[in-house]
Amino acid sequence: MLAVTIFVLAAVAVLVAQISTGSQTGKLKGTVTDSSHALMAKVKIVVESDSLRREVVSDEHGNYEIELSLGTYRLTAMKEGYRPPTLKKIRVRANAVMTRDIMFPPIYTNADPNPIRKRLSFREGGPTSRWTRAAGACFVS
Repeated sequence: MLAVTIFVLAAVAVLVAQISTGSQTGKLKGTVTDSSHALMAKVKIVVESDSLRREVVSDEHGNYEIELSLGTYRLTAMKEGYRPPTLKKIRVRANAVMTRDIMFPPIYTNADPNPIRKRLSFREGGPTSRWTRAAGACFVS
C-alpha cells in the first residue's frame, strides 16, 4: 500500500511540474500560393530572429510546418523566378499553432507603349530590312 501511495504522489508531482512549466514551443504552419491562388511546391521558407534561423521547404501541396521556440520571428519565402512576398513578423506562443499563409505577388510585364519600329538600310539602292518588335518579325522590301 505504501508503494502505491508513493507512486501516485510521484506521478502527481511530475504532472504538476509539466503543467507549471508548460511547453516552450509553438508551431507555425501555412500554405504557399501565387497571385492566382495556385499552390506552390518547393518554396524555401525562412523563419529568423536575432538568435535563430530556420528553413523549411513547402511540400507538393504548398504546405509547410515548423516548430519554433517562443519568441518573435521574421517570416520570408523565396522561389526562383518569383518576386518575394512582403516580410511578415510573427509571434510564437506556447502550445499555439499559428497559421500564416504566404502569397507571392504577381509578376508584371512592362508592355512597351512605343515598340521599336526601325528601318535599317544595308546599301544605297539595295534591300532594306525592317524589324518590328511588336510583331516579332523581320521584313525585307
